[in-house]
Amino acid sequence: MVPENYNQQGNPQFNQPPYNQGYNQQPPYNQQPYNQGYPQQQLPPDNGMVWAILTTLFCCLPFGIVAIVKASNVNSLWMSGNYDAARQAAKSSKNWSIAAACTGLGISIIYFILIILGALASNF
Repeated sequence: MVPENYNQQGNPQFNQPPYNQGYNQQPPYNQQPYNQGYPQQQLPPDNGMVWAILTTLFCCLPFGIVAIVKASNVNSLWMSGNYDAARQAAKSSKNWSIAAACTGLGISIIYFILIILGALASNF
């Protein structure tokens, strides 16, 4: 008697997928999709390096440096497989860049107010 996985000549039989499947067709109901069990490849989050550099140059140097350090860690954390830490570093870099921009804007506003007040006070 021949086992059920073997044909009449004693050679093993393998379940071959049908070759006439189109790209968008689903496999037959009794077969699993080919990529099942493999995680979908994800892209790393935006590290915000451009905004970190711009806020360092034009807004607030200390906060901008922290944003650059956080942004530079994103890709290395992602490549090491630490996805949650990479997302957290990207979010932190964005927050530090926003803080640097707001601080720079606030200091600029205060500076111009003091310039105007100084110009008005010198006329008296």
